[in-house]
This record gives sequence, C-alpha cells and structure tokens, in this order.
Amino acid sequence: MGCSSSKSASEVKYVPNKAKLDEEKQQARRLNTEYIGTLQALSNVPLLRRLPKDQHPIIAACCIAQVFNPGDTVIQQGKIGDEFFVIRSGKASVFVAE
Repeated sequence: MGCSSSKSASEVKYVPNKAKLDEEKQQARRLNTEYIGTLQALSNVPLLRRLPKDQHPIIAACCIAQVFNPGDTVIQQGKIGDEFFVIRSGKASVFVAE
C-alpha cells in the first residue's frame, strides 16, 4: 500500500533535535551531581557507615531530596513514621513532650 512517491524506511533520515539533546545532557549532569552529593551525605551518617560501601548506591538511589522551610514540622512525636531523614544542610530542632 502507499503511493509510489513515498520513501522506504531505509531512506528516511532522522535528525536529532540539538536543543533537546543539550537539555537532556544538562538534566543528566544535574541528576548525577545530586546522586554524588547524596552518596557523600550518606557516607557521613554514622549509622550508615556500618553498611558495606557497595550498599550505599542502593540506598542513594532510593533517596528523595526534600526542602523544609524554617518552622516546618518534619516528624511529630507519637506518629508512626515510615521515613528516614538525613540533614544535608541546615539545622533542625527536636522537641520532646514529657
């Protein structure tokens, strides 16, 4: 089927979109930089230092960066938690109810 003027699949040329490729490269670099930063941060956590080094990339791949503003409640006493937080920068205060 088709018309006689159509090109065969071997004659069709695909030209990559340079702007899109550059954007993808920049995104890959950002992700790689973030991943390396996560690995470095994990290596500074005393609890995680006990794990074999080959396990750190597995944990780093599961990490999700979150930013909290001053005054934000990250976790609350008495609530069941299912997350583990590592502070990469900044400070946090802990308040314990008596």
